[in-house]
Amino acid sequence: QQQQQQQQQSALASDARGRALEERRTMQGPADAASALSSGWLADKSTRPDRDLHTEAQRALQAARTRDLNAAGEASQQQQQQQQQQAEDGPIDGSTASEMEYYGNAPLLFDREWREKWDIPYEELRFGSKLGAGAFGEVFMAEWRGVIVAVKQLTRDDDGYSLETVEDFQKEMVLLSRLKHPNIVPFIGAVTKSPHLCIVLGFVSGGSLYRLIHARKAAADGPAFSLAEIAQLALGIAQGVQYLHAQQPPVIHRDLKSPNVLIDAETGTPIVTDFGLSRSRVHTMLATGAAGTPEWMAPEVMRQETVDEKSDVWSYGVIVWELITSDKPWSDEHPIQVIYRVAQRGERLRAPPDTDEGLKSLLDGCFRQRRQQRPTFDEIVAFWQAFQRVLRERERTRNAALPTPHLSTIVERYRTQKRAARRGPPSRA
Repeated sequence: QQQQQQQQQSALASDARGRALEERRTMQGPADAASALSSGWLADKSTRPDRDLHTEAQRALQAARTRDLNAAGEASQQQQQQQQQQAEDGPIDGSTASEMEYYGNAPLLFDREWREKWDIPYEELRFGSKLGAGAFGEVFMAEWRGVIVAVKQLTRDDDGYSLETVEDFQKEMVLLSRLKHPNIVPFIGAVTKSPHLCIVLGFVSGGSLYRLIHARKAAADGPAFSLAEIAQLALGIAQGVQYLHAQQPPVIHRDLKSPNVLIDAETGTPIVTDFGLSRSRVHTMLATGAAGTPEWMAPEVMRQETVDEKSDVWSYGVIVWELITSDKPWSDEHPIQVIYRVAQRGERLRAPPDTDEGLKSLLDGCFRQRRQQRPTFDEIVAFWQAFQRVLRERERTRNAALPTPHLSTIVERYRTQKRAARRGPPSRA
């Protein structure tokens, strides 16, 4: 019975829920039809694009709005069914209905064993300065038992604490608790008792990759990052996402971007964080609503189509583009224009003409419109490892003309080796 109820909780992970909190993020404008229309942007003649672009964008966004409304109705129906089932069966941790705790009007459905392992009393946290805001909550520096930590605390949305928001916050906790990798933000524990709901994470002192990129750009006369630095940062991020995709079921980040990559000030290690929009892919592909930030968002996500791990590959390509150019993606465009250009016109970010040919090949692969043609993160990691070998050989031989690897060559080699490994060693007569 507990297993059935856990499955019902997972089934409620409808990705067609409102993402109002996402619009509060730094650097993010309205990402869907409802928010764009309510913000008045499309009616503002001083900022809108030419008339054709305006008309096409309005049509596309209105269609997205209709899909959102239909999906929201389905999500509401699922929520009602779940609440009815919960009332009949009781809480999943085996306690009686009278013992069930609530956060606002949303039940706290932590497994008792998980709670005993990870629960941190709220009064043990000594809060410091605010670090920022992410999906569903605000992030603060704090001290816990003599250790500096980062605490992500759930915040109220316009309707209070909705069932969907609290469920998603709890799912982020449980997801993080089973991840352990040098390039993934470490999970310390969680405050799981009402009226507080917090995720306690390891504190990363170096700030975000986005800030590093633009600080380097302001201080540099030439390129902000050397090829070796680009390779080191990009490889670390790729290894973190490779680890996510290797989980069973695979975890799709869905909001991969430079503001969500932290840099360890002591080691320079990139650390992927902010899993508020992440989902486990239980089936072949994940049904989704609009999730993420337009400048880093894959075209299929913008169109609210089903997504898989390859949607993270597009977002990763934008981060690599940032490392190469030190620019903000689509810096001269409004988020709605970005959605139109990428999702409707099939446009993509372009590297400067003098970009290393190997890096160009990687961007070309990550920005394939058909996601099936994009590389996997296993292949991206193999590319960067080969790239670093060439850089070391250049330094050893003092031959800067040695060509860097082309992504297609690495992918073909990787897939050939994988096929050979599946076949096993040749049989002996």
